[in-house]
Amino acid sequence: MIKFVNSLSLQMFKGLDCYSLDIEKIDAEEVITLLSTEQYVSYIGHKNFALVLSDILGNYVPFNRDFALYENGDTFIVAQLIGGRLPEGATTLPSMYSVEFFKVTVKFSKEAVK
Repeated sequence: MIKFVNSLSLQMFKGLDCYSLDIEKIDAEEVITLLSTEQYVSYIGHKNFALVLSDILGNYVPFNRDFALYENGDTFIVAQLIGGRLPEGATTLPSMYSVEFFKVTVKFSKEAVK
């Protein structure tokens, strides 16, 4: 199951002392494909950003303030807002902002600390 998130924090890595992340920048079309062909859980923790993503992707993205935890082998998509905080009440992406998407896979790795 893919996790769809808008932030990434080290405290989100459950029980992993040593891990690496494979990070690949992807476009909105690939996000649309992944979210339509794979089961996913939204952890988009800002209601207006969930609405903006729904508009960009052409499909409803649920707002969910639950805390995502990542384990070995997990894949998640990070939706990164570029340009600062969304203006209050925004439900579509203002012209001076953009969103970048990243597909991330967590891999346990003892080699990561060497």
